[in-house]
Amino acid sequence: MSNETNKSAVEQLAIALYENGFLQGDGDRIQEIVEIFKEMNKEQHLKTWGNGWVNGDIPMDNYESVAENYYNETYGGNK
Repeated sequence: MSNETNKSAVEQLAIALYENGFLQGDGDRIQEIVEIFKEMNKEQHLKTWGNGWVNGDIPMDNYESVAENYYNETYGGNK
């Protein structure tokens, strides 16, 4: 995968709100809030993997590691 990561739905929403003038205030605080929701979204992704979305190629005892690596490569982890 390239060094470039995709934007999560949370990030895309924040950008759209900002670009359309719906977000106002302290940019640092807004970024903190976005990071909180990105972490919540990441946890939802990991739970999804654990609830049967794992194909037969991934041992069940390793799905959390594989899921987290996938998420980090796709969305940049906690960046």
